Amino acid sequence: MTYTFTCHSDRSGNHRCAVLKFENVTIMMDPAWNGSTADRDEATEFWAQLIAQTDIVLLSQPTAESLGAYASLYIGFLAHFHSRIAVYATLPVANLGRVTTLDLYASQGLVGPVESNMLDVADIEEAFDHIISVKHSQILDLKAKFEGLTVVPYNSGYAPGGSIFSITTFSDKVIYAPRWNHTKDTILNSAAVLDVSGKPISSLMRPSAIVTTTSHLGSPLPYRRRASQFKELLRGIISKNGTAVIPCQIGGKFLDLLVLVNDMIFEQRRYRNQFDVPILLVSYSRGRSLTYAKSMLEWLSASVVKTWEGRNNRSPFDLGSRFAIVTPDELKNYSGSKMCFVSEVDRLINDSMLALGQSDKTTVILTEPDATSQASNKVLSSMFASWAKATKGRDNKSLDVRPVLFAQSVKMDLVKNQQLEGQDLENFTTKIQKRSVERTELAERLKKESRADGASDAAGLLNAKAEEEDDDDDDLPDFITAASRKANAVAKPIDVPVDVYINPEAPARHKMFAFQPVKIKRDDYGDVVDFSQFVPKDQLEENDKRSAADAFDEDEDPYEIELTSKTTKKRRGGGSGKGSNKKKEENIDDVSYLNTLNKPCRRSVNETSFNMRCSLSVVDLTSLVDQRSMSVIWPALKPRNILLMAPKELQSATAIKALKSKLLEVTNLEFNKSTTFETLIRSMDISVDPELDQRLRWQSISDGYTIAHVVGRLMRDTTPFADAKQQHRDKWVLKPISNGSKLYPKVSLAIGDVKLAEVKRRMTQKNHIAEFKGEGSLVIDGKVVVRKISDGETVVDGAPSELFYEVKAAVADMLAKV
Repeated sequence: MTYTFTCHSDRSGNHRCAVLKFENVTIMMDPAWNGSTADRDEATEFWAQLIAQTDIVLLSQPTAESLGAYASLYIGFLAHFHSRIAVYATLPVANLGRVTTLDLYASQGLVGPVESNMLDVADIEEAFDHIISVKHSQILDLKAKFEGLTVVPYNSGYAPGGSIFSITTFSDKVIYAPRWNHTKDTILNSAAVLDVSGKPISSLMRPSAIVTTTSHLGSPLPYRRRASQFKELLRGIISKNGTAVIPCQIGGKFLDLLVLVNDMIFEQRRYRNQFDVPILLVSYSRGRSLTYAKSMLEWLSASVVKTWEGRNNRSPFDLGSRFAIVTPDELKNYSGSKMCFVSEVDRLINDSMLALGQSDKTTVILTEPDATSQASNKVLSSMFASWAKATKGRDNKSLDVRPVLFAQSVKMDLVKNQQLEGQDLENFTTKIQKRSVERTELAERLKKESRADGASDAAGLLNAKAEEEDDDDDDLPDFITAASRKANAVAKPIDVPVDVYINPEAPARHKMFAFQPVKIKRDDYGDVVDFSQFVPKDQLEENDKRSAADAFDEDEDPYEIELTSKTTKKRRGGGSGKGSNKKKEENIDDVSYLNTLNKPCRRSVNETSFNMRCSLSVVDLTSLVDQRSMSVIWPALKPRNILLMAPKELQSATAIKALKSKLLEVTNLEFNKSTTFETLIRSMDISVDPELDQRLRWQSISDGYTIAHVVGRLMRDTTPFADAKQQHRDKWVLKPISNGSKLYPKVSLAIGDVKLAEVKRRMTQKNHIAEFKGEGSLVIDGKVVVRKISDGETVVDGAPSELFYEVKAAVADMLAKV
């Protein structure tokens, strides 16, 4: 068996992906786009060649470097995706990927009311709706369509829902892990590479290859210490009435940073320090990332959810009325100290720096320096270069994050919009309407062809499960696009016309009235119950009059520990102004302003020089494995090869040397050069000589298997095959050895699987009381405990007694000794 791995890139380097090709399936992973719109025709040709060969697409992270090109590929090659290409990702990647794509495409003028528009917001939603969502550690058994193929995603610990993919065939196992983190950060658990005891998990052991990179490595300092320095830096900026500008990936690090800020605010309130600075977000997708995050708490670390439930029984992403979503032009309306998160896309970064970058009280905080140094944005790249030069003599271990002055002229691309009028507006409207009709007709035609051919869906797999999930969720509205949950709650059941005529000559078993069973909604926790049906009608109507935004009112601040009598009287009076009412009614998920025909404009980009003067600090909060840990964990999995993704020149020479010192074979991949690996498996036909078969002692183990220890001499068998087609195969026979008993090992090895349920059944048959106490522990008569520590280790614990040896014998009988 052979497999080929290739890192693909177009000539400009703006479009990239990885392709893993087996003999019967081709898998594309992480189609990336950095946002540059140059050479669009060449990029289309580049992707067309790859899509024509692709059977499966895997998306590992909700960031632009993993799915930046996916939405445009889906719309551009719709027929391929509808007919045969299946796309797999976790639910957070599918949800936050929409946010990432919306910001990236809107920044480059591909989405929105601009003349260069290529996609609608609905097109992006359709592309991500096509994704088949999977859970971590869920086994995707694709053997029915692609012989021997199995894909399992594991938690990567880098971003919400981020995955390490284990791709297995009959002969090979490839682990794809471009981004992963071995430690826990603010909201995410560590990567599922090691178990609780620190040993590698068995399902990832001995892979054919591990595909990773050393170009992006994390800090060796503890994350808690770095997070503490980040909060301390923010406190210092706010105490001086300054402004903190934090560029971040809206689908990646933003949620982690927001929880850190929320945690800092809670600490300040707990010590009764006033901390009412506004927290602003600049993003084209507005607050969609927060709405998605609040609905996906089960994907986060259980400890952070439990901590915030204990504090105020709220989500860690609720900041109350101090949180606002603004545009770059509105930043100047907020005077005084503030914290501003800016989505890390070119136009928003440039416009935000234009608004705030000339103030001495502004401090820009870079939290992912390794990615920033290679960023395409000129402003952020210049800032990191300036920081590296200014802090060259500082000790990295001391974590000195004191801001430095950034005062220099920076070139940036500024966008000007001119509203379309007259003939230009009419032509644009005609073009968009024609495009919409063509895409709708194409989608309908593809659906008809799919039904006519009897094809189920692009995956061809997991259909029964997908249909079952669709049935459960048919009448559950999208929590972002739905206008109101109340409308769904009071919706009347659909009246289905039913023929109730009963033929008198029909058999008795067919004489029944039509019965339409009530559909019960179910989720992972059981039946979904509408608790409003238990509330009196008058009370329910009274509650409906209250706005849902009251929960975020500053009057009910979750951080307020103690209210003075003066404040209480003020709050009883209600004193909310007109502006606050408008704020309550604001929908943070509304992106209707990006509708294509909403006041379309002509977009022009001009490069200008801008003199910036602000403070700059870098705190490395990257959720990535450090060099030392990587050089210890990967060798522990015992891989045959370590494949380092292109480009070769960005790989860490120190990390490569550390891996090679562990006697690992490290291969540096290059762009557009396929590397083929062959797995040698030789099959031989071996038969046991009848005389040797008489001497074997067969022992039974679990699941009906039998086992015997064999010692003999392997000799070529000259007897011809009965089937002429197998004459080319070698035939061997195992002959007995005269003194074979001396070759048996003196120390026996126990083989089999101890099942506690079987031990309980056997002891119960002997009139003993056997009970499960805790996970993996069976207690017999309250005196002897059988603990199953792992698949290969079982302990019988108790004082020496007749019962102890009886239990020990029952366990030993389940194993075969060879």
